[in-house]
Amino acid sequence: MALGGLTALFAAVGWVVLRDRLDTTVKTADALQQVSRTSLLGVIGYEREARRKPLITGGGSRSARAESFRSLRTNLQFIGVDRQPKSLVVTSCLPDEGKSSTSVNLAITMAEAGWRVILVDGDLRRPSVPGYLGIEGGTGLTDVLIDKANLAEVVQTWGRPGLSVLPSGRIPPNPSELLGSQGMRAMLAQLTAEYDMVIIDAPPLLPVTDAAALGAICDGALLVVRHGRTRREQVVRAVELLSSISARLVGTVLNFVPAKHGSYYGHGYGYDPAEQETAPETPRPQAPMPV
Repeated sequence: MALGGLTALFAAVGWVVLRDRLDTTVKTADALQQVSRTSLLGVIGYEREARRKPLITGGGSRSARAESFRSLRTNLQFIGVDRQPKSLVVTSCLPDEGKSSTSVNLAITMAEAGWRVILVDGDLRRPSVPGYLGIEGGTGLTDVLIDKANLAEVVQTWGRPGLSVLPSGRIPPNPSELLGSQGMRAMLAQLTAEYDMVIIDAPPLLPVTDAAALGAICDGALLVVRHGRTRREQVVRAVELLSSISARLVGTVLNFVPAKHGSYYGHGYGYDPAEQETAPETPRPQAPMPV
């Protein structure tokens, strides 16, 4: 019996060691910086309430999660003193890593600090921004790019202070072509002239080429990585893809950090690994602030 127990103990220890060696997901800030070869600009925890109330407004503006987004905003200000980005693509390696919630809350945080910010829903395949903000998204970016509407007609103002939002509009059959077109370049030049920061929520990098097309024409790209879900080799592939088109990766964000790492990163959060980033069905807010 003693020999059997000892054998089981060694087998359990061996399985734990083997599992850790085979697990290549990103779980620490150091690992993310090592594989991405760029700065870690933010660490965002996942509060259980964030699934029901994903926006850092109202009571949520005083949470530790909101403070993490303010820290991300501050760190972005130190990126390239002589070459401060005015247009930023927010993307991820794969879906459900938190790139849309990061885009929305970063834009809100910048607007609260007095920046003239416009949030562009550049995900022409699975747009999420209207769902988060509770706005109409039927007309927007695609209508401007095919000359069916003027930019001023489709830009909406949300919240207080006013955050400008450009929804995706109708889902087209050729998203990559539209996002890489001369019309998109011209519209981006107009937006960067009118606003302090243009934040574009883009599709994930690895499944489709949309984010790469946007990264090639924007001042910088921000890569969102999900703790315990995104693999190191996926981060390497995403970084190589951005480098191949001469896109500027300004930094990374480690998202969905579990509570057990709270002391390491400075904040504690509730976390449910089964939960994925899904744009909630939020009722349309009453002006001027969302419900």
